[in-house]
Amino acid sequence: IMFNARLGDYVSLRPEVLYVQRGMKLEDEGITYTARLHYLEVPFNVVGTIPAGPGKAEIFAGASAGYLLGGKITGGEEDQKIKGEDLPKTPEENT
Repeated sequence: IMFNARLGDYVSLRPEVLYVQRGMKLEDEGITYTARLHYLEVPFNVVGTIPAGPGKAEIFAGASAGYLLGGKITGGEEDQKIKGEDLPKTPEENT
């Protein structure tokens, strides 16, 4: 979801609401670890628009806030599910 509020011919404010999925894969000593995390992000950008030939170029600057919705980490001895802003636990903490 995006909203574009023009402040003039060349500047606008552009807040957005985004669903973002991030992940990684790591192999260490024969074990493959993977992580897939789901976030809700809200970037708030100031956008500068520059005419460039038949089109335009845009320059973005701003900040972003995100919330971890959940995810899953696999590999090693046990899979771990993450909810909200939980941090993954070590095997010692699970006992």
